[in-house]
Amino acid sequence: MIKIGITGGIGSGKSVVGKLLKEAGATIIDSDKVTSEILEKQNIKNEISAILGCEVLERNILNKAKIASIIFNDKTKYEKYCNLVTNKVIAEIEGKIKELEASVHNEDFFIFVEAPLLFQYNMEDFFDYIIYVEAPIELRVIRAMKRDGVSREKIMERIKAQCFDKVKQCPNVLTVSNEGTILKLYIELITALQKINLRN
Repeated sequence: MIKIGITGGIGSGKSVVGKLLKEAGATIIDSDKVTSEILEKQNIKNEISAILGCEVLERNILNKAKIASIIFNDKTKYEKYCNLVTNKVIAEIEGKIKELEASVHNEDFFIFVEAPLLFQYNMEDFFDYIIYVEAPIELRVIRAMKRDGVSREKIMERIKAQCFDKVKQCPNVLTVSNEGTILKLYIELITALQKINLRN
């Protein structure tokens, strides 16, 4: 089984790549969905409240906007929050992959994991290959503002909090550019997957 991570900065188009792969019949694990499921657990809610303050928990529901506002402006709390959630998410993803490995007996089977925080979570060695989705920063800002309905300043805060310095250091990274049409992105994606096939 070949494990492929999909990552990139906010507004780069990771989700679009994931959607294209899913429509093509690929098996995808969405780490954002895994994270959402974990954040519904009561013990995790309590631990997050203890780290970030009780104001992030309203009627026993985590206020994601308040969480983002706090962690993207406080490096210490950001690290504590990420460390708490990270181990849970990684363990859950590994569990899902093991289940698939037990049920699929095909060495050439591709499994994709959409993971925005792949490098921040130090998961790069977990994958055989990584598809890194990139786009010009101004285009990313416009996309994220439109999608999330927040100000340019808020998006820039999130971009500055993300770090992709490791991308150039990883030999198993394949970069896909998403600054044009869906068709162009699809062609870039197919080209990247063909490179993986050739290496295997």
